[in-house]
Amino acid sequence: MTGVAGARPRFLRGALAGLSAAQSIGISSGNLNERRQRVCQELKRAQEFTDKLGEMFEPLPGMASLVANETLVCRCEEVTWGEVLTAWNDGADNLYGIKLWTRIGKGRCQGRICGDALAALLADKFNADQEQLLFNQPRLPIRPVSLSQVQESLSAD
Repeated sequence: MTGVAGARPRFLRGALAGLSAAQSIGISSGNLNERRQRVCQELKRAQEFTDKLGEMFEPLPGMASLVANETLVCRCEEVTWGEVLTAWNDGADNLYGIKLWTRIGKGRCQGRICGDALAALLADKFNADQEQLLFNQPRLPIRPVSLSQVQESLSAD
């Protein structure tokens, strides 16, 4: 489980990772499983709180009609709602396309602040499925290479 959830869930996920790491290197403590269960229960409660908070503050239907063209929808890159609409009308039919055309989501927050709000605004404005808009395309941080390519790069040195 990942996502933006706040400091407490992040801390608890780190504790779970630490307990798993300790177990994987052979550190065995009689109460390791008890600690893991306790942390999992705390994480469940913290995540439930985060989920309920998110539900309480979801953007309201019809919100897109209240946003002016001059309204900043991405503070990091200073992208306005008007620029987003222009990109959409010019053919960008998802958030990834709008990101390429306007730089929205390319600033310091990497779309963590503006991404969900923009998806909600566009879904509301164009009656689109918010889940289908896709802010970022999933990509692996690595690219597979063949052993012959590795050998070539080693022999080139």
